[in-house]
Amino acid sequence: MAAKAKIVSIETIKPSTPTPKHLRDLKLSLLDQLIPHQIYFPLFLCYSHHDINNAFGGTGDHFSIISQKLKTSLSHALTLYYPYCGKSLKDNISIDCNDMGVAFIESKVHVKLSDILNNPKLELLVKDFFPFDPFNFDEQPEANLAVQLTQFSCGGIALAVPFDHKVGDGSTSGYFLRAWALLATGQGSLIEAPQIETSLLYFPPSRNIPNINFRDVISKEELASKVCHVVNLRSLIDPPLPEVTRGNLIVHSLSPSLELKGEVGLHDFAEMARKAVIRVDKDYVSKFVVDGIIKVVEEMKATKEEGVPVYTFSSLMRVDFYGIDFGWGKPTWVGTVGRRRMKNAVMLFPTRDGKGTEAWITLSKVDMVQFERNPELIQYTSVNC
Repeated sequence: MAAKAKIVSIETIKPSTPTPKHLRDLKLSLLDQLIPHQIYFPLFLCYSHHDINNAFGGTGDHFSIISQKLKTSLSHALTLYYPYCGKSLKDNISIDCNDMGVAFIESKVHVKLSDILNNPKLELLVKDFFPFDPFNFDEQPEANLAVQLTQFSCGGIALAVPFDHKVGDGSTSGYFLRAWALLATGQGSLIEAPQIETSLLYFPPSRNIPNINFRDVISKEELASKVCHVVNLRSLIDPPLPEVTRGNLIVHSLSPSLELKGEVGLHDFAEMARKAVIRVDKDYVSKFVVDGIIKVVEEMKATKEEGVPVYTFSSLMRVDFYGIDFGWGKPTWVGTVGRRRMKNAVMLFPTRDGKGTEAWITLSKVDMVQFERNPELIQYTSVNC
């Protein structure tokens, strides 16, 4: 892919209805506060020209109609998810829901969408098709969300949306996109209204968190290697919270230690991930909310300071990104652009047919070479990035 997307317009989209004054100062829960500042979850949704032409009843340039429909429906979606058109304050206590709006960028590129899908180059996806580099502190705007819509020479389109992780996790992003798509197709009555405030999980500012020395709890010998799995808390809190609840309702669960000696198979990591997940039940969450959250943070901190490898797994298998239909069919492909700041990370996406799993894996160069040569990996997977 040699051609670079050319920007043809930039517009600021604001909520169709102003955010009431009493909602403009959104307090962050402790779980939100634990998310580092300026961390984005970048999503890339691709729609084929075949589906677009079928939806519009024939060939032609439908880009302007598509763009206008997205802008109008985005404005209404931002009324529901108003924290996305504000900015996260650096004091790490609240979001200023000031209706500053969301940048909507239109661009065009003289390559086919299939050229991208057949051989995706992550660095070029970020550079050419995203409104800003979500991994570059200097380029990041103050906004919590931005959109870039790109038209390819074949007529296919891509929607690139970096979400500020302070506002919400992957589940929140998925429900926002679903609401946006329902509004675009005139099905706004089907939207599950997001629950923005969760008093259950509001805690004092993170700067008041006491410093717990977790080295007294975990010995150095135990810190051999660990798997950290991100678990959705919504269904585990008592009483359960609706899946549409906004925020970072996730917990990082560290597996029991595993001494990695000799050849390590995929089944070893699968077992570590399994143990990390089954630790998190309703009793665990109850203790976690009351007095355990600091302990988890300190455990991860101590592990990092000891130089222990931690392999982080997060799964979006239950988030229906492939159901996001704005009126011109479901996505041909949905993906992210990786986590360049975070090595030893695995993010799992469903495939379009729902029968497979797409894994986005970040490792050091040395480890990646060994990983790609693993016989089990070669037998059951294909690598295309």
